[in-house]
Amino acid sequence: MQATTIDEVITRLEAIIQQTIIDENPRGYFAALYYQITVTVTEGITIKYYTDCASLEKLDVIFTNRYVQA
Repeated sequence: MQATTIDEVITRLEAIIQQTIIDENPRGYFAALYYQITVTVTEGITIKYYTDCASLEKLDVIFTNRYVQA
C-alpha cells in the first residue's frame, strides 16, 4: 500500500529505519537521511514557509513511494 500523505511517509520511513537497525542493514542510512529531510519539510509546510505546500507534499509522497518500491 502506497503512502498518500506526508504523515504516512514519515511513518513508513520510521518503519524502514527500525527494520534496517534490527537487520543491521546499511541501506537504512538513506531512509534516515530522507526521514530528517521529510520532517523538516513537514515543519515548513505546517508554518506555510513554502509558496506551494501542496505540491511539495505531493512530490515528497511520490518520491517516497518510488523509493519504497525500488
